[in-house]
Amino acid sequence: MRQNVMFRSHARHGKRTDWRMRGLLLAFFLFVAGGLYFGYIFVSIAVELVELETGADLPNPPPPPAVGPVNPNPKPAPTPAVVNTPPRSGERINVLLLGLDQRGYQAGEPSRTDTMIVASIDPRSQTAALLSIPRDLWAAIPKMDGTFEYNKINTGHFWGQYWHYPDGKNPDGGPELAKRTVEYNLGIRIHYYARINFSGFEKAVDMVDGIDVDVPQEIIDTAYPLDDDQGVITVHFLPGLQHMDGATALRYARTRHQDSDFGRMARQRQVLLALRDRALRLDLLPKLPQLIGLMRDSFDTDMPLDQMINLANIARNIKAEDIASYAIDATMVVPDQPVVGVLYPKQAEIQKLISKVFFDSLLRDEAATVEVQNGTLKDGLASETATLLGQRGFQVARVRQAESSDYDQTEIYNYSQKDYTVQQLASVLHVSPANIHKTAPPAGADVDVRVILGKDALQSMN
Repeated sequence: MRQNVMFRSHARHGKRTDWRMRGLLLAFFLFVAGGLYFGYIFVSIAVELVELETGADLPNPPPPPAVGPVNPNPKPAPTPAVVNTPPRSGERINVLLLGLDQRGYQAGEPSRTDTMIVASIDPRSQTAALLSIPRDLWAAIPKMDGTFEYNKINTGHFWGQYWHYPDGKNPDGGPELAKRTVEYNLGIRIHYYARINFSGFEKAVDMVDGIDVDVPQEIIDTAYPLDDDQGVITVHFLPGLQHMDGATALRYARTRHQDSDFGRMARQRQVLLALRDRALRLDLLPKLPQLIGLMRDSFDTDMPLDQMINLANIARNIKAEDIASYAIDATMVVPDQPVVGVLYPKQAEIQKLISKVFFDSLLRDEAATVEVQNGTLKDGLASETATLLGQRGFQVARVRQAESSDYDQTEIYNYSQKDYTVQQLASVLHVSPANIHKTAPPAGADVDVRVILGKDALQSMN
């Protein structure tokens, strides 16, 4: 696991260097340098983090891992081809933002991430986007032996910590497995993670002297959970513009029993924008030492310092109107299937959203033509895959049946040195590097890349 460059530099660089680094990075995350986009991300994590739930679907302390808890037909899951590969120059950069479902008394125990947001920056188009992932989304969780089990997507971080993913030795494998889980299920390449707990949220709001929120309708929640899980209280919000301190803002963003988690997500976006507006209007430099002390134990990331600085420079040119916010919402899931309490994904609808959010300018510029061949006996597999690839921005020239129908694994042939397209194909289709071939085109070939689907592709399509 990479070192936490934000808050663990003291031992190596000394107090003076440590202070300067922390100051630079906290300014980067908190709008001090003119409302940088990653300040927006940092606040997003803090606000979205409050999407917490007192009930736990996994025992604590955890039991031995269950194998396929409800999956009637477990299948092998190939390891994602791209693992911790730095983004290329000009490539869209995706960061998985993780908010921990963890109280103070649970410190050191495996925890779920009831907040998962993919923050994405496209340097070429000078745009940015946030995609919120529901915590109860039904997903395949990759295991260390190459298989997977179905569970809620927010349990990936839990099992990563419990299993010490990926090698059984990692002291904190939660973020790594959370990244792999999102990559495998949504086909989004995740370059880095940023993780935060909710202990500093109230103080952060209080340090900007509170926020102004226009409550659209009356809210009465008679089952709002106490922080120590030792009971509930009633919270009440009247409609209209209100100035909220940290404790009030946290309760407003967390309450959910009057409507639903989707209603709560809307309130969180409200609080997010209110906090963002407040931060942009204030000069936070005098409070920088206090902010640093507040967040020292609340945040970590595997993003290198040079990448943070690079993103800061990119973010200076991104306008507020070019930051979009999306969510996998109620129209893209089926509730209570296959088990009560989970959201079963409508893959076609989700892929449309992902294609819209994660527009890839490098893929467009390379303009590689792709042929998809079916190397199995599954009728329509090539056409289904071509549709998926088309939704993700690939230029599929044709589909056809391969000369042989007994391919066990999917193969990719790179005929025209279109390396970026091949890399993205491998990520989407879960093709290992051993099955990627850079070679001269055979006689008569008129495409840049040829994909021959194997039996493993059936698992990705199911």
